[in-house]
Amino acid sequence: MKMLLWSNLAMSMCIFAFLSKTVQAQDLSSYQWDKRPVLVFTKSASHQEYKQQIQVLNAAQSALAERDVVVLVDAKPETLSDLRMTFMPEDFLFVLIGKDGSVKYRSEEPVSTTKLFEIIDAMPMRQREMQN
Repeated sequence: MKMLLWSNLAMSMCIFAFLSKTVQAQDLSSYQWDKRPVLVFTKSASHQEYKQQIQVLNAAQSALAERDVVVLVDAKPETLSDLRMTFMPEDFLFVLIGKDGSVKYRSEEPVSTTKLFEIIDAMPMRQREMQN
């Protein structure tokens, strides 16, 4: 089962160069201590909240890269990926995972970059990154 990055988008948008690969849904451990995964679950790529979230994230590419964020999308509920079974999303779900591998934030509504960056920038590890 695969979780595709920025897959099945109905709208035309720029794809992040650093996100243009397929990852195994159960293998978030490869990001630990290096990246902050943002998981976006939806029941369909045409779902309005999903399209809104992707648009928001797409507009913030450089700020996401600066914060080591990698965006992972699961728009295929029929595949029952390990992550989908772990988080049990219904229509839409946004999950921020810290570099330590723990869930830092979860929302059933689209998340603004202001809110996302506020959460990330308050993390002790991010505070150290900004000092260096």
